[in-house]
Amino acid sequence: MKSVYSGTVLKHNVRVYNSGTGPLDIYNIAVSCGCTTTDLKKHHLDPNDTTDLTIRFDTQHFVGSVTKSITIVSNDPVRRNLEVQFHSTIRSIFDINPIPVYFGKLPVGQLTTVSMGIKNLEKQKIAIVSVFDSAQMISVSPGRETLNPSDSIEVHLSVTPDQAGPFAGHLVFTTDSKKQRRITIPYYYIAVPERNQDGEQPQH
Repeated sequence: MKSVYSGTVLKHNVRVYNSGTGPLDIYNIAVSCGCTTTDLKKHHLDPNDTTDLTIRFDTQHFVGSVTKSITIVSNDPVRRNLEVQFHSTIRSIFDINPIPVYFGKLPVGQLTTVSMGIKNLEKQKIAIVSVFDSAQMISVSPGRETLNPSDSIEVHLSVTPDQAGPFAGHLVFTTDSKKQRRITIPYYYIAVPERNQDGEQPQH
């Protein structure tokens, strides 16, 4: 597979050929993660028969060199589990650090703010049009900004947990770039009960 910007869905077709002397039955196509889907035209192949296997890879949460795999499970007496790997280079218009964003362990009811750096890697200026939080827990400042080539900004992410437990979501930055309209940034934190001065959990 080729080099693309993050958020692109890559598609690749693989020709499956039965070179044996008996029928080939394909039971399953196992994928390495939920980012990969497959579509197999035929599951039963007679000798010298072929079929097409379509692989789709959603690059939304990836940046850099990525290797994924699928496993073809069949009645092949030599290779019942045949692994097929594919490689992609995923680019981004921004250099964003950190990814993912981990807030750490946060006391319930306390405001916590962390910073995230964003740098424009392109040769054109790019505007951040909006920011959407999938879980509606994080406030982002600034929410709109225009970056000239090589410009950097510091974005502040704030959250006040209202209950204990692990929480996760993702921020979606919408830009005016035709190369990458949406940039998805996962975040997570663990909210812990607040403590009083004696180190005990308050009684309600």
